[in-house]
Amino acid sequence: RTAFAGSVNSKEVYVVNSDGIATLRKVVPGRIVGDLVEILDGLKEGELVVTNGQINLHDNEVKVLIIQ
Repeated sequence: RTAFAGSVNSKEVYVVNSDGIATLRKVVPGRIVGDLVEILDGLKEGELVVTNGQINLHDNEVKVLIIQ
């Protein structure tokens, strides 16, 4: 749930591309169980999704720092 830009109803998440740039992407959410949301379409396995700080991002404009 925390990955959605706004809320689950927005159906948008930021995905980090290979250059470290955050790109806003439409997704199709499915079942919601607690804080977990099933994504039916719009993401590929292994893609990095921003889960914190989306309010500071703009589509294709901000390079993100990945902290693991």
